[in-house]
Amino acid sequence: MRIAHVSPFDPDEPGVVQDHVRAVSSWLAAQGHEVVVAAPSRDRARLRDGRQRLAALAAGDQDALAGTPGEPLALALGRALPLKGRAAIAVPAAAAAGAGLLAAHGELDIVHVHEPGLPVTPYRRARKGRALCVASFHTAVPAALGPARGRERRLGFADALVAGSPAVLEALGVTAGTGGWHLIPTGVELLDERSQLLAPPRVLVETSDGVVGPAKRFVDFSMGPYWTAEGAYSVEWYKLDKPYATDADFIAETRKVLPSLVTHSQNQSFKPLQTDELQVNGRAAVRLVARGVTDNTDAYWIATSIDFGDRVAVALLVVPAKSDRESGPADAASAPAWGFYPAFTASITRH
Repeated sequence: MRIAHVSPFDPDEPGVVQDHVRAVSSWLAAQGHEVVVAAPSRDRARLRDGRQRLAALAAGDQDALAGTPGEPLALALGRALPLKGRAAIAVPAAAAAGAGLLAAHGELDIVHVHEPGLPVTPYRRARKGRALCVASFHTAVPAALGPARGRERRLGFADALVAGSPAVLEALGVTAGTGGWHLIPTGVELLDERSQLLAPPRVLVETSDGVVGPAKRFVDFSMGPYWTAEGAYSVEWYKLDKPYATDADFIAETRKVLPSLVTHSQNQSFKPLQTDELQVNGRAAVRLVARGVTDNTDAYWIATSIDFGDRVAVALLVVPAKSDRESGPADAASAPAWGFYPAFTASITRH
């Protein structure tokens, strides 16, 4: 059989999910199955190989997933976001695009999605193909379970649901043996003492790239609470050396900064389409809408920068543009009103 394990974590790093996926995929490959481990990566060579394999797969080349017999194939689903003190996680837009291509063209028999409740896991795209879908919850941490609202409907698309412990079943409010749920303890040795359960919903990310300007000290990257399958929502907090003297100074500087932020966080294909000045909860803000291609997907990038004095919050949304296959924004004017983005932006407060 051809089996794909889809994980939101960089498999080269320690972690409960990573150790489990490595052990199970290696065992399955040794039994003669074709096994693909689809996950983000920070390795440049692996990222390049992943892009080439996915492009070939989309073009109809079934040898695109050929690997070494008896060993699982590592398929990079875009860049992994490094988080200080935690495992690197997937960038949602890239992971979703790659998982969609794999599901649609990979001729999989089984796709096994790990931690489908995490907002960075491309569960919706991974289950789009004809393969049987297994969804495994490894930890009972609330951030890994996903929102309770609509959970039953989302998980109803899976053919089998696996809980890694009784605590997971209790946290989800379900019972093994009913509703497709199975209790299957992880059962593999954690190979590294640094293995951790998962990245928390808010973490500190150190940076020294300097792209956004000399005032940048660090980024506080927040994953929620408004993540959905149709778009990747996030917040970045930038610490300033000193607050802007006036709203006009903030607006003038931000108009210069946001275009460089989009090309840094996405790629050179993204071009600014419109910039607006506005107020968010009485605070000066600047919003930029750009459009480009990320992982073979035509997408909008929306960023709203909000002045919080000695810090600046940037509310981000990356969402596929409207097409025959996608229900995203039809144009730049409608993009800022897409989905949860207005409520998401308004919910941001100093923390």
